[in-house]
Amino acid sequence: MIIMNPTDLNHLLRPNVSIFVLGIYLIAFLAIDAPLSLPYMLLVPVFIMVCSASITFNHYCDYESDRKSRQIYRFPVASGKVSKGTALATSIILMIMPAAVAYVFLPAAVFYLVLFSDFMIIAYSARPLRIKERPYLETIWNGLGYGTLPFYIVALAAGKEITLNMHTLGLIPFLVASSGHILLQVRDIDDDKKGRVRTTSTRLGLKKMVALSKIFVLLAGATIAYLALAGFLNYFAWFALATGAIIYLEHRKMKNVEKSYPRLMAAYAVAGIFFFISLV
Repeated sequence: MIIMNPTDLNHLLRPNVSIFVLGIYLIAFLAIDAPLSLPYMLLVPVFIMVCSASITFNHYCDYESDRKSRQIYRFPVASGKVSKGTALATSIILMIMPAAVAYVFLPAAVFYLVLFSDFMIIAYSARPLRIKERPYLETIWNGLGYGTLPFYIVALAAGKEITLNMHTLGLIPFLVASSGHILLQVRDIDDDKKGRVRTTSTRLGLKKMVALSKIFVLLAGATIAYLALAGFLNYFAWFALATGAIIYLEHRKMKNVEKSYPRLMAAYAVAGIFFFISLV
């Protein structure tokens, strides 16, 4: 029996993804102005399980290509730390349980969106669809899956009418999730080419992908500015925008993506805090 250390477990589940999606949860929850009820509390484990399933199932489906990676330590299934069978069984459980919780405790609309989340996970990594290897579509798919879908699941859980400003706010999670996916993907360009995995990054290359990420950041900033001017966000939105300018500048001078990650993560964390406060 192989016992994983905390580092291997971190690579298997990548909890940073869950933390990001819980940030989207908080944005929608604050914006919809709903009381903290049982459905909203249950959405926390639902999101964590769905996010974890998206990672473990991808490990399972990418076993062959990940074995060729020079960063194989990041892939516990390919490196043999976790068996393919365990990864698949874990993924199935992590997809079934959120759907079951949503069916019993949450509104029907939320249940159907959780089911669609499971479909997105399978379609992204598994054949015949394997959206992961469909350039451009896979970037949009990640923006929708990690940004838009969680936002609307939270918004619909309140059972309230979703206003035009709420729909506009929903653009920001999509843009930030798409940008974040790009920055995580570009570090794998060489390995993906070696494994003959076709992605947006392998087609466009590092410079164009960083430029695309920068465009998403600019669009997110423009959306925040509009909502602040419309009075939907309070003045702390301008502090979030000021921090967003640092993120934009980091994109402009980015040469080594890995070295930029710590600075970008810190800037995103600060901007996120200001943005949360702007919704209060």
